[in-house]
Amino acid sequence: SDGPRLTDAELVVWSGNSAGGIGSLASLDWVAGTLPQARVVGAPIGGFYFSNDKPYTGKDPAPVPFIPWEYGSLEKYFKLWDAFVPRRCSAQYPKEPWRCIFAASSYHTLATPVFVMEAQTDKIVMPLHDGLPPVWKQAPYPCTSSAKDCPAEMVVYMRTWRDQMLNLTLPVALNPRDALFHPACLIHTGFRTSGPIVKGKHYLEAFTEWLFNRTGESYVD
Repeated sequence: SDGPRLTDAELVVWSGNSAGGIGSLASLDWVAGTLPQARVVGAPIGGFYFSNDKPYTGKDPAPVPFIPWEYGSLEKYFKLWDAFVPRRCSAQYPKEPWRCIFAASSYHTLATPVFVMEAQTDKIVMPLHDGLPPVWKQAPYPCTSSAKDCPAEMVVYMRTWRDQMLNLTLPVALNPRDALFHPACLIHTGFRTSGPIVKGKHYLEAFTEWLFNRTGESYVD
């Protein structure tokens, strides 16, 4: 073919959102190794997660059914999916390679630069994997994009979840190779040029600044 070929690429931005964000991070080093002629960077959106063995247990409102999202359950998913995980990470956890599906285990093993876009609280993951009731889907639609007006027990849980996320992403923010866009919002992959805005920039502006080495700054509310 006379058309463009990936093997001729000089710059590859390897991205995905939600489950695609998890997958893009897991395969990032492999892609970089497959395309040695290119500058490869990662840009996962809503895919930077941790093992959470403390689901929501509030009474008002009560929890909803959820799909467990901790290492014990991840072992089953790993075998069911025959999942690919980062090789450096699986070498560090040879008896528990399924841990490497989550950034909490794999990030420190990555050799490829990455710009992480992740909300501090997640309106899809918390209900789907932690049993938090998605009250923002019900009239009068409280706490649609923030914790404001959420039921008190939910706010307590979301603060704990947020603290776990802040601890998980701190190494990214501190790594001079990488950067982080981390708004204090209740969204999943809803990053738009209209918002969230952190330090005066939306996610694409922040990513562009990092990609072209204008700044190594992270953007955290």
